[in-house]
Parts: sequence; C-alpha cells; structure tokens
Amino acid sequence: PLIKKEIREFKKINLLCIARIHLRKGIHYLLDLYELLNKNYPGKYSLTIVGGISSDPGFNINNVNSNIKFVGSLSKDKIKKLFIKSHIFVLPSIEEGQALVTGEALSHGLPIISTPLSGAIDYIKNNELLKKSYKNLSIQIVQPSNIRIFYDSIIKLSNINSYKKASKCSLLIASENTWNSSGQELVKKLSLI
Repeated sequence: PLIKKEIREFKKINLLCIARIHLRKGIHYLLDLYELLNKNYPGKYSLTIVGGISSDPGFNINNVNSNIKFVGSLSKDKIKKLFIKSHIFVLPSIEEGQALVTGEALSHGLPIISTPLSGAIDYIKNNELLKKSYKNLSIQIVQPSNIRIFYDSIIKLSNINSYKKASKCSLLIASENTWNSSGQELVKKLSLI
C-alpha cells in the first residue's frame, strides 16, 4: 500500500538505510557522508542503519559517530514504522541486484538516493516518469565515493518544498510497481510465448 505522509515541519531530517553492514553495501561512504552533514549542520540530520553486521564490515564499528543508530535486523512491522518516521532513503551499494527495500521506501513516499548498481532506476516504468523523477529528485543516482555529490543530493532534499515534490513523485513511481501491475505484466509476457 502507498503511505502518504503529512510533513508539517522539517527541523530534523531522518535518513534511513536498510542494508547488511558490509563493505559491498557502501556503508563506509554513508558514514563519511554523515560526518560531513553533522559537521556542517549539527543536529539537523539523524541516520538509522538497519541490517545485520557482517564479520568484516569494511570499517571499525567502534569508531563510528555515536549519533548514528545501528539497530540490527528488525521485523517488517518495525521497519514499516521506521519508513513512516524517516524522510530520505539512502542505499549506497557498490554491488546489488534490484533491492526490494527501495520499492518499499518509495511506497512510503521516501525519495531515494542510491547508486547505479542498486537497481533503483529500474522501478521507473517509462521515460516521462524518469524525467519527472530526475527533475523532482525522487530518485537520485550518485557515486557514493564522491562524497561531495552524495552530500549535495541530501542538501537538495533538505528544502521542504523540494522534499514534498520528491515525496509525491516517489509515491507515483511506487503506484506503478504494485504486485497487481507486476502480475499483469508477467501474464502479458507469458501469453506472447
């Protein structure tokens, strides 16, 4: 289901990442990004990372900013509550398929900041919507190793009017990716065989 949120104030912006804590998920880039955000805008951004920690995450977890919340693996109900509380979904994967969590974030109206290797762009079904999503910042594709561009993608969404447009477009993208529409698409393709 699509979950439209009412945003009245935008004093604190909640960033959310749902990914295994591992080098290939690009979490170390997200931590660098958060350090820069926190340095320039102390207290304005929060970061919650959901996911199990691998034996070699690619960074020392003990040296991470104490404001970052690592919450481990959570149930779907708890994740849904986090989607509702969050504003921006960030998936800095350097290696990924098409992450289902991206579709879930879109259905909660969260703009997506991800990488060319995350499959995020595959949620957009046509060129018109692709142009609209780029214009409205609902899906921003970045190279996470370029911290400045990664940082700028967050800053662009930190204006409430820009954010509302992006959130609305995220819901539009999600509305074209329902299980019903996917099923109909599959039936059409199977009938052509």
